[in-house]
Amino acid sequence: MCMVYCVLGVHIDVRMLYVVSPTSMGKGLPERWTIGWRIGEPISIISSLNADQMRNILIAMMITFATEAAAEEQCDVLGSLQADSMAVADPIDFANIEPLALIDACDRALTRDGENKARYILHRARGYLRLGESSKAIADIKRSHEMGYPAATFALATAYFLGDDTAQNFVKAEELFLQAYDKGVFWAARGLSSIYSDEFSDFFNEQKSVEWSTKFDSAVRKIENQ
Repeated sequence: MCMVYCVLGVHIDVRMLYVVSPTSMGKGLPERWTIGWRIGEPISIISSLNADQMRNILIAMMITFATEAAAEEQCDVLGSLQADSMAVADPIDFANIEPLALIDACDRALTRDGENKARYILHRARGYLRLGESSKAIADIKRSHEMGYPAATFALATAYFLGDDTAQNFVKAEELFLQAYDKGVFWAARGLSSIYSDEFSDFFNEQKSVEWSTKFDSAVRKIENQ
C-alpha cells in the first residue's frame, strides 16, 4: 500500500509525521500544527485544522501502522518453521511455502525497527530456499544466527550437515547443533543423532546417536502431553 496519503489536499507521508509545536495547547485540538519529515525540519504549515480534519489524519496514521503490523504477522504466518522454539505462529511445511508472498511480507516487516528482525530474516531465508536461491538463503540464515536467533543456529547446522546449499562440514554442524540445543531447540537433538548415526563418518558413534535420539523423543512426548 502506498504510504503517502492525500489529507486536506496536502500529501503527507504519515510514517514521518511529526508534531513539532501546537499553537493553542489546552484549547482542545490545536489550530495549527507544524508537519515535518524530521525533527526540527518543518516543511509546511497546515492552518486552522478542525476536528474532522485532524480525525482524517489520525485515521490515515492508524491505517498505515495497521498495515505494517499486518506485514509482520504475515511474515510469521507464511514462514514459521516447526523447529523454532520461539515461534509465534503455526509451522508451515516447506512444500507449502509461498515464496514470493513470504519474501515480500518479511521485507516489509524488516522496514520497521523491532526485536523480531532475526526471526523475520530467518523466515525470509525459507522463501529464498523455496525459490532455489540458496546463496541468499544461506546469507540470511547466517545473519539471523549471528543475531543470536536459536532456530537460525539450528538451520545453519542443518545446512552444514546436509551439504546441499553449502559445503558439508560435520565439525561445524555438531558445534552448531549443540549450541542450538543449549538454547532450547530440541530438534537439534535429532540432528546430533543423525550425525552420530552415519556409519561412513568419522563422527559415527552408535551410543551417542541413541542418547540424542532418546532426548529428542522425550522432548516430543513432553510437548504432546502438555
